[in-house]
Amino acid sequence: MIVMNKLNEKKIIELMNSKKSKVISEDVEVFRLGNEQCAVCVDTLVESTDIPKGSKLIDISRKSVVSSVSDFAAKGIVPKYCIVSLTLPKTISKKHVQDISKGFSDACKEFKMQLLGGDTNQGKEISIHVVLFGSLKKYVKRKNARIGDLICTTGAFGYTSAALDILLKNKKSSKTFSKKSKDLFFRPKPRLGFGIKSAKYITSCMDSSDGLSSCLNEMSRQSKKKFEITNYPTNEDVKEFSKRNRMDLKKLVFDGGEEFELVFTTSTEEVVEATEEVVEAKPQEPTKAKVEDKWGIAHIFSSYNNTIIHITDLTGAETVSISSGGHHVNADRYESSPFAAMKAANVVTESAKTKGFTGLHIRVRAVGGVGSRVPGPGAQAAIRALARGGFKIGKIDDVTPIPHDTTRKKGGKRGRRV
Repeated sequence: MIVMNKLNEKKIIELMNSKKSKVISEDVEVFRLGNEQCAVCVDTLVESTDIPKGSKLIDISRKSVVSSVSDFAAKGIVPKYCIVSLTLPKTISKKHVQDISKGFSDACKEFKMQLLGGDTNQGKEISIHVVLFGSLKKYVKRKNARIGDLICTTGAFGYTSAALDILLKNKKSSKTFSKKSKDLFFRPKPRLGFGIKSAKYITSCMDSSDGLSSCLNEMSRQSKKKFEITNYPTNEDVKEFSKRNRMDLKKLVFDGGEEFELVFTTSTEEVVEATEEVVEAKPQEPTKAKVEDKWGIAHIFSSYNNTIIHITDLTGAETVSISSGGHHVNADRYESSPFAAMKAANVVTESAKTKGFTGLHIRVRAVGGVGSRVPGPGAQAAIRALARGGFKIGKIDDVTPIPHDTTRKKGGKRGRRV
């Protein structure tokens, strides 16, 4: 039995998928129905965690649909059908039920979908589950960011965080900023038109409803690339709000959530032209961030007893992965063999690639000192396996320690001294 002090969405998903061999995290699932490729996504909204006090139920029901529409927008898929499952408390009024129903109807009309129906149930609080269906030929994934891509957003970040701080913590703000932030929080505008029209320009994309930081980390992890952010995608009024309330701007921008903007990478600036065609407001300027190679160091110790491969970061302080020939063979005499070295290299390669490393500098050493200064038979096989694993290979250095003093092998001279 697994016991956790604190459950979060990521850990729950890992538990649910623990028996599956390969799971790629996506908000939209794609499947084939006959000859047609279809897409489906589901999203849940719960009163106690997702509905601040003072919210209008017509806005809340619309927002529950928007959440799923935004997931489709990130894939460049047109939503066609909608199903709703609704849990309501016994004390809810007729007026509130009518507001919820109108929110669903207005949202489906706004995004040109057909509301097929759904299910209702009684519970302790309001809970809404929205399922969208669509068909597609191609779609944008999270994992295809390339080296040199720009990281862009379709709008500014920080407003929804500010809205919650104004509503729940009574933070100070101007009337104009307060109204703007609350409007963006209660009635967000998913970038469906942009997502569909610009899909051909985009290499990877994700909806930012879980927060910009979470979004960037997930795209970086799946693409196995390092993301470098040089610009905060926000506006001056958010910076002013942050400064006025002595708040951390970075936290406000990156850790908010529910913006329903698209975060995407592109290898061409033509996407800006596409954005101007399909979005009324001009999008946030590209952050001018680039996806860069992530380099590490492969330390290979090769003797006639064993081959040990140890991958670290560039400082050498953090271990990325480690394995040895002895882990992969049963007999001692095979520990230094090229086969064992190749197996060890394959293990560390997979581990390093999952952590985003794309290039390696290699440092080879033999026993050195008073021992052999020639690497064992596994060194060459290990280097070849690392190169075949898809890494860029930088410098290859021999770092075998060679003594320059009077060091000599252990043991004295035999025979009579003259």
